[in-house]
Amino acid sequence: FCSAVFPPCRCALLLFLAGMALHLGHLSGEVLRGLGAPRWPLFSQIVAFPVTVASLMLLLPRWSILGAGVRSLLAYSTATLVSLMGVRRLCQLTWGELLPTKTEYIVLMDVVRSALARLKR
Repeated sequence: FCSAVFPPCRCALLLFLAGMALHLGHLSGEVLRGLGAPRWPLFSQIVAFPVTVASLMLLLPRWSILGAGVRSLLAYSTATLVSLMGVRRLCQLTWGELLPTKTEYIVLMDVVRSALARLKR
């Protein structure tokens, strides 16, 4: 289904974004463990579990592999958000201090665009 409706590069981009969320969640989980709060990573996985189950039940029958990719993005993003909430609370940071600035985001997107351009060659 994915290749029939969405080009393969779109499906790959979806999984790339899911992978970014997954790794940011792992990183924030390790930060939380280092700060002496190992329960937060557990909480993040507990919160992400129903998202995983529900999204698989809803999306997999309809969208096949694309549904699994969307499920990955939703579940990993949910777990990451909970972990980031833990880092924010323990370090007493605002969301503005924790998340990338507009300039950092632009630089990151430039790096991603140049990497994608190299893949197209």
